[in-house]
Amino acid sequence: MTILSGWSLTCPTCGFTTSPGLYPRGCPACLERCEVSALVVEYDEPGTLLPAERTGAGIWKAANLLPAVSPELRLTLGEGDTPLLQVPILSEISGCERLYLKMESQNPTAAHKDRLHAVASAVGKALGYEGIVSSSTGNHGFSMASYAAAHKMRAVVVANQRMPLLLQRAIRFAGGLPLLAPPELGGAISTALVEDDGWYPASTSWPMPMANPYGVEGYKTIGYEIYHGLGGRMPDLAFFPAAGGDGLVAMWRAVADFRRIGLPNLDVRICPAQPAGAAPMVAALEQGLDHVPFFPDAYSRALSIGDPTGGWLALRAVRETNGFGVAVTDDDILATGRVLARNGLLVEPSSAASVAGALQALRERPELREQTIACVITSSGLKWLDDYETDPVDLPGGVAVQTVDDARAAVDRHIATL
Repeated sequence: MTILSGWSLTCPTCGFTTSPGLYPRGCPACLERCEVSALVVEYDEPGTLLPAERTGAGIWKAANLLPAVSPELRLTLGEGDTPLLQVPILSEISGCERLYLKMESQNPTAAHKDRLHAVASAVGKALGYEGIVSSSTGNHGFSMASYAAAHKMRAVVVANQRMPLLLQRAIRFAGGLPLLAPPELGGAISTALVEDDGWYPASTSWPMPMANPYGVEGYKTIGYEIYHGLGGRMPDLAFFPAAGGDGLVAMWRAVADFRRIGLPNLDVRICPAQPAGAAPMVAALEQGLDHVPFFPDAYSRALSIGDPTGGWLALRAVRETNGFGVAVTDDDILATGRVLARNGLLVEPSSAASVAGALQALRERPELREQTIACVITSSGLKWLDDYETDPVDLPGGVAVQTVDDARAAVDRHIATL
């Protein structure tokens, strides 16, 4: 079980190139100059377009466009091949007839994180690691624990204290250990496990925010599938819920892959949607900054995208595609999630942010209504239902009934609330 040839890591800032390995603090050449830069994967050959058909290989059907590891490590839990949907109510609300949702909630752990961990865990195993660690608000950790189990690796999740109990239990059930740590301690725990105890980091490296470079490659396949789903073209606009911005970088890299292959119709504007209370990337774009500022008081009910800062590579991805950012209020995010739920789609608040951002952009810029728009839905709302209410008791469970009359009365009360 090994790393195969044909690819390497490179620094987009200084050009440093090295063989695949563990670089938790990013580019070592930049670090020597007291600078910080992420590393990205570079391929020797341009590769070929993955098939549109479901093959049973998960995202590894695009193996020639992903980090090369020995075939026995290309494990899949069935990730990828998620639907690209049109929802009539959204076209009715927005006036845009070509508004699509990329439903990443259809992945094995109901989140787009499965694409990241399909690749990140495979590379970690190929590098010889037996333990894998991540920092997570929920989706990331559960997905990592699941892929770690498939690879027979130990898993520790340094969890946000607001992580839903359901996800804590799911991580345990998959064999992982969730550690509920205060924010000021989480980084120290991850650093100690990686640098002192020899664990492999599947999520952000230090200093924040730099993603695992191998895992980001898995996210690229979202862009590949959108291209197929739209009949061989990228959308005019792609909206992503954004914190660190790994999804933005991945879409940008998908376009770069297709350019190397020589495919047409690749112009897409990559657009981050962030909560108004935690929108550092939007601020950087609007203020023309060359870095993403740190927001010490960042907060959002959409926990997964409530980060205080973001990645500079994501900022570059947005700028190079002439994209723009949208800051949406928590109220709008939650209201959009409720609209989707009442039309059959249960998405987490962070996912609803991409749709809320697109709807806000369409209200403010009516000329966009003639364009093709894709919003990435990153995860199911089933794991995050409490975030739609100010208090979990506001969202009741079942109604106990003892007679048919009790049932009819409950039905009548329910209908009256609709």
